[in-house]
Amino acid sequence: MADHLVKLSDKEKADWFHDQINRRLQVKSIESEQELIDLTRFLRDTFRKLYGRDVAGSFMRRMLNDLGVAREHSQGVKKKRDWMFNLMDENQSFRDNKTQCRKAVVAYFGESILGIVFDELWNEYHARSDHPDASKNIDIHGQKALFDE
Repeated sequence: MADHLVKLSDKEKADWFHDQINRRLQVKSIESEQELIDLTRFLRDTFRKLYGRDVAGSFMRRMLNDLGVAREHSQGVKKKRDWMFNLMDENQSFRDNKTQCRKAVVAYFGESILGIVFDELWNEYHARSDHPDASKNIDIHGQKALFDE
């Protein structure tokens, strides 16, 4: 364990991890995504021992995303994903308003969803262009009434 705690920026942490991965690649290639995931877990433990602090899971997820490793979602996240995508397919307002869509997911399931996971699902949905025409455009803020006479 380190004698003192060192505060590193996200860039310094990313540089450290990338340096370690590149050192490994000089010795042996990484053959699969699982091997890369296992290596990053090992490096996270090593980082914790060296610097006396952990690296946030969201930092690790972003790093793995940058390295091209797709997230394998749990069954619970897959249910939320399906429900959320159906909601946005049906209602243009939720498709256009990220905050209200997240609130709807949380309200329906009665539990929160990690911001990074929600962002991934939101981006996945909006990366496609084959969305059906929304059958509804519910005014989720009630603002339409302000302009009606």
